[in-house]
Amino acid sequence: MASILFGVLQGCIDFPFYTHIAAPAAKKECTVVIISDGFRYECAMELDRRLKEKANTNSELQYMLSVLPSYTRLGMAALLPHKSITFAANYDVLVDGEPCASSEQREKIIKSYTPKSVVTTYSDVMPMGREAIRKLMTGMELIYIYHNQVDARGDHSATENEVFTAAQESIQEIMNLIQKLTVDKSITNYIITADHGFLYKRDKLDESDKVGLSKHSGIYLNKRFILSRQHLDIEGTLSYELAYLGTENQEITVTFPRGPERFKTPGGGQNYVHGGASLQEIIIPLLKVKTERYKVDTSNVEVILTSLTRKITNLITYLDFMQTENVSDILKPTKIKVYFETDSGEKVSDEELIIADKKNAPPEKRLFREKFTFRNRKYSSTDKYYLVMKDASSDMEISRYEFIIDIAFADDFGFSL
Repeated sequence: MASILFGVLQGCIDFPFYTHIAAPAAKKECTVVIISDGFRYECAMELDRRLKEKANTNSELQYMLSVLPSYTRLGMAALLPHKSITFAANYDVLVDGEPCASSEQREKIIKSYTPKSVVTTYSDVMPMGREAIRKLMTGMELIYIYHNQVDARGDHSATENEVFTAAQESIQEIMNLIQKLTVDKSITNYIITADHGFLYKRDKLDESDKVGLSKHSGIYLNKRFILSRQHLDIEGTLSYELAYLGTENQEITVTFPRGPERFKTPGGGQNYVHGGASLQEIIIPLLKVKTERYKVDTSNVEVILTSLTRKITNLITYLDFMQTENVSDILKPTKIKVYFETDSGEKVSDEELIIADKKNAPPEKRLFREKFTFRNRKYSSTDKYYLVMKDASSDMEISRYEFIIDIAFADDFGFSL
C-alpha cells in the first residue's frame, strides 16, 4: 500500500495515514480530519501553541513525511484510503484506478472503505447553521474537511507575496472550524494535517536560482519537479523512480533540483513553490486535537412582576407580569404558578398559571395580565402578605413580593379555599 510518507525519519510516523491513523480513530469515535493545502509544519507548531492556550482543548503535534513529488494531486491522494496509487497517461493521479481530484470523487473513495463518512470543505461548512451541520454529520464516523488558504494564495503570482498572511489566517480559520464543530455537533476528536509544505523566497530570484532545461516531450513539468517516463539527465538534479508508490509506477521517474532552485518554466509565480524534497516541502504536520463537549447551561426564561402597586384594596385584583427574554437555545419555556399567602403560609387567593413560552416576540407581546380573587376574610393592613411565584413542575419557589392587603369591606362573594 502506498503511503503519504516517503522514506523513514527518526521519530517520524512512517506508515499509511488512513490505515494507521484516521481509520482507527474513527472506529473509537467520530473523527474530523482537516487537510489544509500547503499548511507547513511550522504553521501547525503555531496552531498547536494557540490550541494549548485554550481551556478544554488538548493537542499533540507529531510530524510525517509527505510524498515525492510533494504536490497537491499526489499528496491529497495519499491521505485517502487506497490499495494503489497510479498515474494516468497525462499524469493525473488515480486512487484504486479512480480519479480523486474533487470532493465528490474523494467521498466516493472514502465511503468504499468507511461507509459512514462524508467529505466537505471549509468554505461549505463555515456558513452552515447548527441544524445543517447536524444533518450533514449525524451518524458519521469519519469526516474529511478540505481547507485551502496557503496554497490558494501562494500558487498564484498575483498573491504569492501574501503567503505569510494566508498562513496566519489558516491558523485562525482551523481554530474557528474546530470551535464550530465542537459547539454545533459536539465533535471532540480532530486530526489536522497537510498534503505538502512549501518554499518561499521573498526577494527576486536570480538566474542562479533556476535550473535550465532542454526541450523534452511527454513530461509533466513543475517549478520544483518533473514527472517523466524516461530518465532525465539534468545537471544539478536528482531522480528517483516512483516504485515506492507501488510497482505499477516503476517506469515513472521524478526529477527535482538538489537544492532550493526552481526549474525555468514560463509565467510568473516563482517565489512560492513546492514539489521537491526539501524538509520544508516534505515534512507535514500530524496534529491530534481533543476538545471537551460544549456544555450550554440552559435555564428557564424569567418572569417578573411589573405592576408598581404593592397594595391590594379589592377582593378581585389584576396584576401585570412580563417574560423578560424570548425563548432560545439556552432559555427554555416555563410554567409558573402564582398566588398570595400570609406570613404563616396560609393561601388567601386563587392560584394562577403563567405559561411563559414566547419566541421572537417584542416586549409588549411578552406581557401577562392575571386576575386574582381573594378569599373573603378579614385582612389587617399591618400584617405581611406575599405574592408567591413557584415553578409549576418542581414546586420550587422562584420569587416572592411583599404586599399590603387593605380591604375596607369584604362581602361574601361565595368564594372559599
